[in-house]
Amino acid sequence: STGKSFIPGNTTACVAIVYDINGNQKPNVVGKDIGELNAVLGNDDCVQVGSLCVSKANVSFLPISEEPYMSDDNYWAGARKACEDIGWHLPSKVELISIWTATNKNTGIKNLLNMSGYYWTSTEFSIYAPWFKYFPTGVQSYWLKTVTSTKARCVK
Repeated sequence: STGKSFIPGNTTACVAIVYDINGNQKPNVVGKDIGELNAVLGNDDCVQVGSLCVSKANVSFLPISEEPYMSDDNYWAGARKACEDIGWHLPSKVELISIWTATNKNTGIKNLLNMSGYYWTSTEFSIYAPWFKYFPTGVQSYWLKTVTSTKARCVK
């Protein structure tokens, strides 16, 4: 099914495909012989994951030191700003969990996104610490906004 008719240059058109590689033969189970594919037509900068369009690459960012309650460099704020500067946003905790789940259910999405390491979410645990998610194990927790090794992937 398509969300819109395909019009050249229309980057909001999308398609969802469900396929069965062996027809009526068993087991007829998603992930075994039934696969799913979601795609945004005419858009090559992201991968469709549910209602999210996930950037294919990590965003580069620099720390920000302007928040009054922090004296150290704030890498989390830098990641948020980098996404906002391109008209996207840092995924919420729930959105990043859905991306992690999709990468585990669909090897096509996993290969296209190629996410590994720690990723920031936009969800704050406290004014000093946002949530993060670790790919590929799925561990989630929170840590200081000054952590330098965390990556950022933007969504829209």
